[in-house]
Amino acid sequence: MLYVADLDVQMPICNEENNGAITLGAGGGTAPYTYLWTGGTTGDTKSGLGSSIYYVTITDATGSTAKVRFTLPQPDAIEASAEVTGNTVAVTIAGGLPPYTFNWVTGTNQESIQNSIPAGTYSMLITDAAGCTMTLDYVVTSILSVANPNQALDISVYPTILYGNADLNIQLKRPTDKVQLSLISLSGQIVSRQTATDATSTLHIPTEGLPAGMYWLNIQTSQGSNTQKIAIVR
Repeated sequence: MLYVADLDVQMPICNEENNGAITLGAGGGTAPYTYLWTGGTTGDTKSGLGSSIYYVTITDATGSTAKVRFTLPQPDAIEASAEVTGNTVAVTIAGGLPPYTFNWVTGTNQESIQNSIPAGTYSMLITDAAGCTMTLDYVVTSILSVANPNQALDISVYPTILYGNADLNIQLKRPTDKVQLSLISLSGQIVSRQTATDATSTLHIPTEGLPAGMYWLNIQTSQGSNTQKIAIVR
């Protein structure tokens, strides 16, 4: 009697993906064996499979046959929502394979952020333990909670309108053990990022090669963070 003697099943990794595979070896009959899959493909391996039911007919040298059924389940999709409250953006997530990583526009990887991004529409990338991803869009109406964030951090940004290939200067009026500067396009793309430690004076962001337009400058230090609008004029 024919039976499946060896079996290796690789499930689809992410929801709606077609990267599953089934490899089997027959036994109990007279070799050699042939394998005919649903759809007309042959061989002991069928790959490029999504979530579905698959059949294979095994035939041995004497003409004896056996039909085997395989079911590949659909992996859970990642589901997420963002709640914006005051100066906080928090994410609720389910599905996929925990744990999850988060790629915010600010570069942080926590489930929530505070005082880090200006008003606007953004996208964040969520990745689960299997490497599956989803993009979550969220709208921030007013994220900064202080009237003058530069004063709160004791810094000076100049010039806020840059002509030609002028550098953007950030003067720190008190020492900080670490500062991260991110220049962000209005679409939420980080176009420049630099990190300095033991920063005590003036930092510079070159703008040569950047298209003209409006940008957000996000500054994060050990004392806090702020974001403000910058214009580049060519």
